[in-house]
Amino acid sequence: MGRKKSAPAPRANALAKQLDTLEAVQTAQDNIGKVAQRVQMLEDQEFKLAQKVQQAKLRIRRCGVTVQALSDYPDDAKAFTQVGKMFIQSPMKDCVADLNSTAQNLIEDLPKWQVALDAFKAKREASQKEFNELKSFLDKVRKEQEKQAAK
Repeated sequence: MGRKKSAPAPRANALAKQLDTLEAVQTAQDNIGKVAQRVQMLEDQEFKLAQKVQQAKLRIRRCGVTVQALSDYPDDAKAFTQVGKMFIQSPMKDCVADLNSTAQNLIEDLPKWQVALDAFKAKREASQKEFNELKSFLDKVRKEQEKQAAK
């Protein structure tokens, strides 16, 4: 007659569960540093892009104010354009055209930067969520270990 297979001992099940938990904890500890770095990198990139968007808006506004101020002067007035550290005389209409061109280019680029900023925000939020989940998992495991050590 053959032997009957017995169910695994409860102690073996508990040991297997602990081993799985230890592997999960080790994986979480390995990943939490990488995720934290990714969150920090995305925050930095998001901040830089937000500054770029803010500076573009400010520059657009400044161009508009300057064009409005220059409109009070006649077309034959002397105007100077900065080239490096020096200024050269140029027609007033060219100065106004350059300002309008700069503002128009910034207005065209602004939506692209805003889309990129929104994408960075979404990536950062997803990474932050992953980081929080890993952290809460590790905290939960630590609390369970503290309870078992207290027993």
